[in-house]
Amino acid sequence: MAMAAMVAIVAGLFATSAPAAAASRNIGTTGVSARCDSSPYLLCLFYSGNFTGAYWGTSSYVANLSNSRFLAGTGSGAGQVVRNNAASMSCDTSVAGNLWCWSYFNTSRGGNVDYLLPQRSGNLYYTWNDEASVDIF
Repeated sequence: MAMAAMVAIVAGLFATSAPAAAASRNIGTTGVSARCDSSPYLLCLFYSGNFTGAYWGTSSYVANLSNSRFLAGTGSGAGQVVRNNAASMSCDTSVAGNLWCWSYFNTSRGGNVDYLLPQRSGNLYYTWNDEASVDIF
């Protein structure tokens, strides 16, 4: 009987299961942030919640935010690395064809994701201080 129990334990260690699906959430709670709207960027990430603190922006896909920094002179958190340091996001894409903005937990569009419809802003949920890549499409 002990051998059967041992075989069951070892088999359990090597059993595989399907990976869990990534979670997603529309975080849009308000219109586009005035700071992002007046910038040259389509997607803005903010160091603090409610679109405060320093910001960083892009108008295209960024596979890894490790080399990006919040813009100097834009508030608390300026100069800090963007990856794993953003708390809110704004999507100003009406001029680009009403594209959606995405913030991903992992690099290269992986893992849980927060997203915004065009001309919306919100506090990050799944990726609050845990964002690694962003995209606009």
